[in-house]
Amino acid sequence: MSGFQRIAESLFSGHVDKLRDIRNTAIASGVDILPQNQAATYKPVSFFMVYAVFELSGSLVIRRTFTDLGVTKTEVLNEGYPMADNAAYIFAFPVSENETINFQYSQTTTCTKLTLLESQVMYCNLIYRSPIKITYSNGTRFWSQSQSSDGRWLTQSSSDG
Repeated sequence: MSGFQRIAESLFSGHVDKLRDIRNTAIASGVDILPQNQAATYKPVSFFMVYAVFELSGSLVIRRTFTDLGVTKTEVLNEGYPMADNAAYIFAFPVSENETINFQYSQTTTCTKLTLLESQVMYCNLIYRSPIKITYSNGTRFWSQSQSSDGRWLTQSSSDG
């Protein structure tokens, strides 16, 4: 098991699916990196993690398509700051049903490595300091979960929005 998979398993609980693994591949600026958009396997939401290294500094963006609306939006990762040359970055983000994602990079360069993982549940205790509350939605229904400081899930509820 690779070091990245061990990190992913510590951040995600449950099964982790490896969706894509791109290595030493030339990419063009502003062109989709993945050969096809990736949809969430788990409903109503999946958690994706991407590990990315590029030879040249630039910005990695998620191209999120809301399939039920026919609209694609761009989300710049790393708080909008360019990634450094040959530096490794890890990003985690949700993908809801009725959404697909792909990635683009702001420079024409070589993608040293881009690995995309998916899980049904994210173990947020390691990312956010507990206690936490997570709320997510598929646009019409909202789910909410609360976690105590010892990592136990206290409540899980859903409601129509």
